[in-house]
Amino acid sequence: MNGKELIQILNLEKGPEVGIYMQEQVKWMLTNPDGKAEELQDFLVHFKSTRELENYDKAVEHVSKKAHV
Repeated sequence: MNGKELIQILNLEKGPEVGIYMQEQVKWMLTNPDGKAEELQDFLVHFKSTRELENYDKAVEHVSKKAHV
């Protein structure tokens, strides 16, 4: 998928974050040479969910630390 397709499919904003998904796409394609486009899309959706959850956890932890000061 190209960057525009990734933006549309994953509901991303234009910018450097798209490059992260492009890199993950290439890694996935190299490790799954017989993989199908649907599988790649599912992987990227899951990867995005995981990143968002990790970022949310970091934000909550940061706010929590400030609250205890």
